[in-house]
Amino acid sequence: MMGFLRRTFSRRSRSRFHTRERDERDGKGGGGGGGGGLTGNPLLLAHQQQVVHAPAVVTGGAPVHIPAGGTARTTITCRVLLLDGSDVNVDLPSKSKGQDLFDQIMYHIDLIETDYFGLQYMDTDQVSHWLDMSKLIKKQIRDGPPYRLFFRVKFYSSEPNNLREEFTRYLFVLQLRQDVLSGK
Repeated sequence: MMGFLRRTFSRRSRSRFHTRERDERDGKGGGGGGGGGLTGNPLLLAHQQQVVHAPAVVTGGAPVHIPAGGTARTTITCRVLLLDGSDVNVDLPSKSKGQDLFDQIMYHIDLIETDYFGLQYMDTDQVSHWLDMSKLIKKQIRDGPPYRLFFRVKFYSSEPNNLREEFTRYLFVLQLRQDVLSGK
């Protein structure tokens, strides 16, 4: 779990986390721990706050941009909204297929178990479709550029205990949380 937190949160967030933890140990109070019904172990408290407020902590600034080689005329821009609420802008050659974009996103978030996930887009009638990995992006999505996609769980595991990575389980939880909050 700590490896995931190290990969996910920025240095600034970690330094705030360690400062709050140090202040709570010293008895100074961390600002945010008192009165909210969360008491006890400072590490548990910080973890609970990060899990509840993950999108606000993770996004924290401008969208991430992954550039591609080539001129602006020969590239397309795809904007992908991740499960944690952060945006990733990916520039790809104009003849790129869905698999190229998917691979860039998997590399960016450092995800190993990729079989459960996919990219969704909305057509002009606001109907969601899964991006076909073997077809050209610009042939599938009519709205754009920039093309707007959503990183989502495509297949749920029948046995979540068989998932090897803690990060994959975390993404499943984020997806389920989104679905519950949106009433799906």
